[in-house]
Amino acid sequence: MRPDGSLEPDVKIGDWQRPWNAKVPKGAATPRPDRHPYTLWANTEIGESQVGCIYSAQGLWFDSVGVIWGKDLVWRTDRWVAQPEESRDAPVRNAVADMLDLVRNAYRVLLTRGIRETRVLCLDPETRDHLAQLAAGGKKS
Repeated sequence: MRPDGSLEPDVKIGDWQRPWNAKVPKGAATPRPDRHPYTLWANTEIGESQVGCIYSAQGLWFDSVGVIWGKDLVWRTDRWVAQPEESRDAPVRNAVADMLDLVRNAYRVLLTRGIRETRVLCLDPETRDHLAQLAAGGKKS
C-alpha cells in the first residue's frame, strides 16, 4: 500500500495494470465481514479496479470471471511444470516440493468461480496452446 492509502498497481500485463485486492493491514483488528477488504473486492464498486487473488476468490461465485493464468504453472511438451520464480505467493513459492499441486489446485479453484462464463488470459504461449487444445476437446492432461 502506498503512503496515501492507495494500492500499488503491481499486476502488470503490457500497458494494463491493476492492484491486487486490498488486505487487512498487519496488526489491525479483523474487520466485520461486510467491511472486510476481500468482501469489498468481490461485492462492491470499491473493488472493481482490483485483481482478486485465490484466497479472496475461494468460496465465492460470480456470473462472469476472468482468470489471468501466469507463468507459475506452465505446460512443457507433455507435463505441467511449476515455476517457483514466477509465483507472487510466498507460501506457495516456498513449498517447492508441493508447489505443483498447490498451483494446480489454485487454478482449478479460480477456473470454477464463474457460473455462466470464465475467460482465461494465459501469459505463456505453450500453455495457451495446450489450454486451447483442451478446450476444443483435444488431448487430455
